[in-house]
Amino acid sequence: MDSQGSGVAMEQPSGRRLLPLALAAVGVVFGDIGASPLYTIKEVFGPRGVPPVPLNVLGGRSLVFWSLLIVVSKPFTLEGLALKVQEVLADGA
Repeated sequence: MDSQGSGVAMEQPSGRRLLPLALAAVGVVFGDIGASPLYTIKEVFGPRGVPPVPLNVLGGRSLVFWSLLIVVSKPFTLEGLALKVQEVLADGA
């Protein structure tokens, strides 16, 4: 029996089976986020965009990097702030 008492033993993946599962999980989490830089690059350097000179390429890469950093870190920052406010409010009550 498992620790939950359901009677179904869950096998923990390890070794060769763990890596593909981990990569699949990362793909699910970052799949939508990973597609947006492709659209950004297409629009930046597309027919209505800027010419692909070295300075513009650096700017486009910077745009993608900072956008991903903000999009990924914003929920965690807001959650941490909300937990801190909840803690302060609970201590004051």
